Amino acid sequence: MPTKFLAQVALQRCRELRQRQTKAEFFLWDLLRNRKCGGFKFYRQRAVFYEVPGKKSFFIADFYSRELLLIIELDGPIHESRKEYDTGRDDVLRMYGLRVLRFQNELVLAHPEMVLEAILASPPASPPASPPASPRPPLRKRRAGEEITIVF
Repeated sequence: MPTKFLAQVALQRCRELRQRQTKAEFFLWDLLRNRKCGGFKFYRQRAVFYEVPGKKSFFIADFYSRELLLIIELDGPIHESRKEYDTGRDDVLRMYGLRVLRFQNELVLAHPEMVLEAILASPPASPPASPPASPRPPLRKRRAGEEITIVF
């Protein structure tokens, strides 16, 4: 469970990212919003909270579908220098049953139909590799900032 301060920081950061979205994020959002992709609801710039011993923090997903338990990340030039971070982040999310799909910005802009096909054809999320020590809380929805909470 995130602290009130952490939730406020995450909400503010999500709002900033929504205002400064890349061309590829803007383009994909137009294809996903209002249930345009297979009838599934997607959110953009969604906070994913997690907790490890001694640390509470969050990741921000570019796009998230609660129905599909799917996170979509768009990778631009900055991701070339942070592949290790992205891999670790994806591993944490997958460990708790969330699927992560990554697409290059150029692919989204040049071949959006391929991206949508890949999203709809991706396999369902697999159960966590090992259950967390404490019972995993349900994903929950909040009005102000609608967030995902993962505790392990």
